[in-house]
Amino acid sequence: MARWAYDEGKAKDKRILILGDSQLTWWNLDHCLFEDIRQFCKVHDVGYVNAAKGGNGPIEYLDRLQAIGPDYQPNLVILFYYAGNDLTDVMYRSNQRPKEPGLNWIKQLDFKDEDFAKAREVDAFSTNRPNLENDQKQEILRGYDFDWEEFVRKGIDSTMITYAKNRLYYPGKIGAEYVNPHILVMGSWKPNYLYDNNQMDSPESEAAWNVVEDKLDAIKAVTSEIGAELRLVCIPATVQVDSSHFDFYRKLTFRVGEDLIFARTPQDRLAKWADHKKIPFIDLLPNFQAYENTAALYFENDDHLSSQGHQEAFIRVKQEILEKFIGKVD
Repeated sequence: MARWAYDEGKAKDKRILILGDSQLTWWNLDHCLFEDIRQFCKVHDVGYVNAAKGGNGPIEYLDRLQAIGPDYQPNLVILFYYAGNDLTDVMYRSNQRPKEPGLNWIKQLDFKDEDFAKAREVDAFSTNRPNLENDQKQEILRGYDFDWEEFVRKGIDSTMITYAKNRLYYPGKIGAEYVNPHILVMGSWKPNYLYDNNQMDSPESEAAWNVVEDKLDAIKAVTSEIGAELRLVCIPATVQVDSSHFDFYRKLTFRVGEDLIFARTPQDRLAKWADHKKIPFIDLLPNFQAYENTAALYFENDDHLSSQGHQEAFIRVKQEILEKFIGKVD
């Protein structure tokens, strides 16, 4: 813990700890939950530690809380559950060993305004990077362990494969022609991925949910032990909001059906658990479905929130969690 430069936040009278996955990490957007919550905390003199990291799931949420909570002593812990893949983060793993937090997460602990400015400069460089020569592109691809030939054999759309390579060539760019290559891996490996997470209609899904509940129970126990309040927020999967991403998922060979739009199992299970534990729960799905342009809430060829999606999520988080927290402590 001595390595983690969060002493400034730890010294505050009011402290918040964020648990989540890549939806809660920093994005170079006009709005992202990471930065919007950070700015709120800065204005209200609240300590802020964001332990979110891409690839995290319920196992890591508990691990990060156990590692940070007893020392940081947050007054409030906000757990963001992503309905799109948090179940399979448990289900598709051979063991329950938590992943390493990683250097990027450690750096996030002491980000100052000037650091965010530098990060934007780095992203601007990769966004404006001049066209790469073919040999440079090949060198970049060799630095990653993606089986491009396997993607072709599995029937993944050739344009999506090109777009996935674009993401590696120009990591700072955001747009329809830049696709996360890891979702190609998932499409070629687990075509039932969308149903596993959202319908949860298999014995394997049920077993995974039991593990999720065990982790949530442990998270609740730790927060109670350190005297912190726990709040739970569920970010919906793209397929629950509308059908705008169906074609994208089909190009990646995922099984897709109209019934996914009516899938509420993750939210229903979380609501039942939260009610039993008497924990305030925010389900963002109704807000997203009521949004004027639902397709704009996520990137076009990606399941991550867009600037609009982050902003819409922050509205409820601010009103129902952050402002109440400030008012209660004051």
